[in-house]
Amino acid sequence: MWAHYADSYKGMAIGFEVPSKAFYKVNYVKKRPTKADLGITKYEDISIEQMKEMTRVKASGWRYEQEYRSFINLGQNGVVKEGDNYFQLMNDNFMPIEVIVGPRTPLKKSQIVKALGPIAGDVDIFMSRGDFADFKVVRQNQDSMWR
Repeated sequence: MWAHYADSYKGMAIGFEVPSKAFYKVNYVKKRPTKADLGITKYEDISIEQMKEMTRVKASGWRYEQEYRSFINLGQNGVVKEGDNYFQLMNDNFMPIEVIVGPRTPLKKSQIVKALGPIAGDVDIFMSRGDFADFKVVRQNQDSMWR
């Protein structure tokens, strides 16, 4: 997924400690569900539960991602809007535990530590690399690879 979502290994992934009940497993399907599949005639009639179900659906070609999704009330405390984007503030139920940086990142480890501030000591920060034998991304154990 690094090629899709992390600007060809220049970005980063942040791992969070969150309650498992906060996430829903994505349902991968071959055919996009229709209004008839939902038992409705117009989208204005869709229920909140049906809407949540629709947002958990993704094309089967993406099954390898093994994705989970979460739904956050954008009007609740701890959610900040900046422009068109919303951000969940860190709290006891939403804390970063790791920062995985792509091998082509322009960032220095010290920049990430500074950005994390007082929680940096509790976060595992490491660079990734392609595995030498398999088609997967693994931890880079050579600290000298950081810029």
